[in-house]
Amino acid sequence: MSRVSVVIPSWNGRHLLPFCLDAVAGQSERDLEAIVVDNGSTDGTVDWLGAEYPWVRVLALPANGGFSVAVNAGIHASRAPLVFVLNNDAAPGRDCIRALADWLDARADAGSCQGRVLRHSDPSIVDGLGLEFGPGLRAWQSWHGRRDPGPQGVPRPIAGVSACAALYRRKALGEVADPGSPPEVFDPAFFAWYEDVDLSLRLARRDWSAWLVPAATCEHVGSATGIAGSWRQIFHLGRNYPLYLARAVGIAGLARLLPLLAARGLLRLVGLAVHPRREAALILGACAALPHLPRALRRHREDGRREPRHRAVGPP
Repeated sequence: MSRVSVVIPSWNGRHLLPFCLDAVAGQSERDLEAIVVDNGSTDGTVDWLGAEYPWVRVLALPANGGFSVAVNAGIHASRAPLVFVLNNDAAPGRDCIRALADWLDARADAGSCQGRVLRHSDPSIVDGLGLEFGPGLRAWQSWHGRRDPGPQGVPRPIAGVSACAALYRRKALGEVADPGSPPEVFDPAFFAWYEDVDLSLRLARRDWSAWLVPAATCEHVGSATGIAGSWRQIFHLGRNYPLYLARAVGIAGLARLLPLLAARGLLRLVGLAVHPRREAALILGACAALPHLPRALRRHREDGRREPRHRAVGPP
């Protein structure tokens, strides 16, 4: 059996997939199980994959249910103990998957890891070195837009991984998945954006650590499916932040953060005069989250019933 399953969600991404799949085919980690989950594409992706990449397993979904739905289907269909989630506009370096898999195999407490994700347009610039959190659990990509520090250094713990190109331990995913068919590893309520942040917080709450492995690299085109700065993207960012926040901290945590959240809301209103399109999308997104907050708070309570388990450091 393969050590690693590669799950690649795609929607009308036929033009992107050669960049991604050729890199997967060239990995030094052999016998990979590769699964492309097509999200109801209309560009002929499914037939084209069968002809051009017969070694790839294709799951064809009837409609575009978003990133979470596609990846959940791929994880459920895969078989390996480690799952590499990969964007269709990302290309892992030759030794990327092997370096990540070797690290998870060496750390019993590690639930996920990622390498240095670099910009495809200029690989000397970092796209992300993992997730960071600020006040109110605002999340961003560490080192984004800065010069690549290079592959030197030992793996180090990070707050969470970006699902652009991240390796997960199946056992960890199973522990935090919500019931469903398939099990809801990534929360389908998010559709896209911040679903990996939500998952990282749930894994951490369950006591699974996340790591950056500098020796592993991946180039990322970035926002090739969801256009960066589009109304749709900004709307979902505004909508999904309160959802993952509510699930992470619960109603008591939201009460403690209320002054900070209120101040940010006022700044959004002031910002309408300067950036009306962006701020309006964020405000409308936050309003759209309100009907879903009871579900997120209920999930928080359910997560709390799953007792954290402390693991010894070392081989699994």
